[in-house]
Amino acid sequence: MDNARGILHLAQNHYKNSHKSVTVDEYYRRRLIKRTLIATFALICIITFSILDHHHWFLYQGSEFDQLNNRHAYVTKIIDGDTIIVTIPDLYDELGNPLQERIRLWGLDTPEIQRTRADQIIRKAEPYSGQATQLTRQLSEGKTIQLKLQKSRLRGQFGRLLAYIILPDGSDLGEHLLISGFAAVELRWHHQKLQRYQLLEQSAKRGQVGMWDTSK
Repeated sequence: MDNARGILHLAQNHYKNSHKSVTVDEYYRRRLIKRTLIATFALICIITFSILDHHHWFLYQGSEFDQLNNRHAYVTKIIDGDTIIVTIPDLYDELGNPLQERIRLWGLDTPEIQRTRADQIIRKAEPYSGQATQLTRQLSEGKTIQLKLQKSRLRGQFGRLLAYIILPDGSDLGEHLLISGFAAVELRWHHQKLQRYQLLEQSAKRGQVGMWDTSK
């Protein structure tokens, strides 16, 4: 009888110790999972923040307008008729270099130039795209221009800064493109020069200038 009680007591102790061991293992396993989830979530937040910050999501638009409106910039590269790259010498990026901005001209579209990828043509050049690009290059490349912004919309869908480009002589680059018939008015968004641009486009159409020339 005593032997039976001893065996039962040993079995109970073994069960308790075994159960305690499983509980401790489970505790540390859950703790490890929790830490892993927290670390993963933090990493996702950091990556997401970096991507959004790169595309100016966290930059308060009011302050960006105040910072860039009427700012003078140096035109370093012409992408096509309505897109240029400028350097703003008295503003700096996170690496301490003069700030560069890709500018999309407000309120107009120029014909698309040829696009290639890996030496393959993915989009053919539209008529008058070369003339539009050349006029923009002739009037602005290598020159100091002034950026005029509209507070209601500062950037386009690809993150490009939307601006009127004021040339050294005080004229508007967009107006030159419209007068020459190398640009069409963009009607997706209202802007302060819309009526002026429409009048210039209508005049170019009446004069059959540039891409509005129906005799060719």
